[in-house]
Amino acid sequence: MSKRVKRPVDKGGGRKKPRKGGAADADGEDAGFFLLGDDEKQKQQQQQQAEESEDEQVHETAEEKRLRLARAYLDQMREDDDEGGEGEEDDEERRGVTGGRDRLAERLQQDAAEAQGRLQRILANRISIPDQTRPAPRVEDCDSESGSDAEDEAEAAAAADSLAAAAAAGAAAGLGNGAALPYGAGRFAAAHRSSATALALSQDGATAFTVGKDGAIYKWDVEAMRKVQLMRPGGNQPQPLQPEAAEWVQRRSGGQGVLRALYAAALSSDGRFLAVGGGDRKVHLFDAAAGLHVASYPGHRDIISGLAFKDGSHTLFSSSFDRTIKVWSVDDGAYVDTLFGHQAEIHGVDALRQERVVSCGHDHTCRVWKVQEESHLIFRAHRPSVECCRFITGTEWLSGADDGSLQVWTQVKKKPVSIYRGAHSCRPHAATPAAPPAKGSWATANSEAVGWVQSVAVARGSDLAASGAGDGAIRLWAVEQSKHGGAGFLRPVGDLPALGFVNGLAIERGGRFVAAAVGNETRLGRWGRVEGAGNGLLVHPLVVADE
Repeated sequence: MSKRVKRPVDKGGGRKKPRKGGAADADGEDAGFFLLGDDEKQKQQQQQQAEESEDEQVHETAEEKRLRLARAYLDQMREDDDEGGEGEEDDEERRGVTGGRDRLAERLQQDAAEAQGRLQRILANRISIPDQTRPAPRVEDCDSESGSDAEDEAEAAAAADSLAAAAAAGAAAGLGNGAALPYGAGRFAAAHRSSATALALSQDGATAFTVGKDGAIYKWDVEAMRKVQLMRPGGNQPQPLQPEAAEWVQRRSGGQGVLRALYAAALSSDGRFLAVGGGDRKVHLFDAAAGLHVASYPGHRDIISGLAFKDGSHTLFSSSFDRTIKVWSVDDGAYVDTLFGHQAEIHGVDALRQERVVSCGHDHTCRVWKVQEESHLIFRAHRPSVECCRFITGTEWLSGADDGSLQVWTQVKKKPVSIYRGAHSCRPHAATPAAPPAKGSWATANSEAVGWVQSVAVARGSDLAASGAGDGAIRLWAVEQSKHGGAGFLRPVGDLPALGFVNGLAIERGGRFVAAAVGNETRLGRWGRVEGAGNGLLVHPLVVADE
């Protein structure tokens, strides 16, 4: 017998239940939508559009972002051309008929070349030097926001003594108005108690930073020549060496003054971070705008002698007397790598946008480091000690030696392309009004150290260079091209008076002025001394003709 199965009774009579919130109709899910008011409909549509736009922004790929930024950049360049254009030719350029595209392409090529560090702008031929026999107005010692009143008073007294000594030195040399002529038409402001050793200049030329052997860090408003002191942790009370340190290490590092001293400074290309370093063997990082200490990076085993930021990034390179170059990532706040190779103390380091670094030292060499490939190239100098170096282009650089000469290098030759001997010497220069003082200066100190090239500078993306020593002048140079192309030799442009050792140099990107950190002693030692020289910032204006 088959078993009968009782089926459940359909109480709904075969009909579906209507949805909650609305009657059953052919639209099904959208039935409730038509019950909303007009205002609610509009709000819902706006919210939906906003969500869609947010989703588009979130899901924008890196390639789409680059394309969007490139289009915005091109639009901005076209607007700039339209604002500066006049006449029928500019009207045609606006329509893109004739030279508009060519002009835009030239600007794009120039921007790309400058970003890669190639020599493009011809600046040296348009530079003229103001009359140095007419002194600029003296800059009063501005109030420094540095701390206690006692320190400010002592600093002001030291600055006044420096200016008075400079005036006496000029008078002894028979310069007439001694208070002005040792610096010519330049503006000088004393700040440091000991010799200023390094200088960092922002890309817009509005702000400068100087450091010195006294351990002080000053932020300068270049236009007004006003200064503010930045304080680093332990700057006034340096930590002594550990008792268990070897005897030769204690002798090498010296006393408290050496530990406190600063010898290097660098500013990131966006002006956000300032890095300083010196005898305490730490890289100190500051917020450049606020002047506040951010971090300190230990790791070097000896004096830090050079610092450089890679252009367009926050990658920092530091060189030291411990014969190494260290790589730091400021964004991550971390140590990255150490570059080994130098056989003696490293004196300086420089970097551009490429992944390459140039360094120089007391081992008779300049070295170009290929950071990504983890290798480097060695270039032999004619002197045992190369004091300073700066990139001209991504593959060419300028260096200064302890015999007063300048060298131009290229990456394709192991020896200098050209050597300009006698660029700086202790004898008075004919075009320099600041002659050597009669007493207590170059005659009594080490006269050879006066001619050592302490610093070099290059206006980024141009052919204008400068060099400084202790012979009383800052020399300006034009980097001329060789017959095979590229940097060839140096042509003198002119001299700017500077009493004392020019330990740091920077040229404003457009050539409007030259800034120098001036002191009465050499940068990395006490090999020479110029009595009467001030310790501070010197700014020489230049006249730039139109293209």
